[in-house]
Amino acid sequence: MPEAALAQEYGRYAAHLIDVAQRILGSDLTWSRTFPLPLEEAGLSDTATEGHVLVVCGGTETAELMELTFAQPAQPAQPAQPGLLPDVPLDALHTLLGSPGFVDHSVTITAAWGHRPTAH
Repeated sequence: MPEAALAQEYGRYAAHLIDVAQRILGSDLTWSRTFPLPLEEAGLSDTATEGHVLVVCGGTETAELMELTFAQPAQPAQPAQPGLLPDVPLDALHTLLGSPGFVDHSVTITAAWGHRPTAH
């Protein structure tokens, strides 16, 4: 599989992992994109938000973590859950994630805050 096609496959698989996590957790993992508006609607002032993007560069510890994450559902100790995750070419992903030229801007971890109005 050519590297560009494999990078697209990686993106598809990563998006599917997020979908699975949402189903398992029962939560919308994209709602944080609306911050800080929900905090303002809740009456908080001085609201702000910031995020940290997980950048996966081939050949790094982060790439190794992602490879282990993708391989985890394939482990025999895991109960079979048909349709939970698509088949992914683990050997090809290993090559891609080990390639110094591979870069993926993965999940964003978001924090938001605000102050409750003081009672007078």
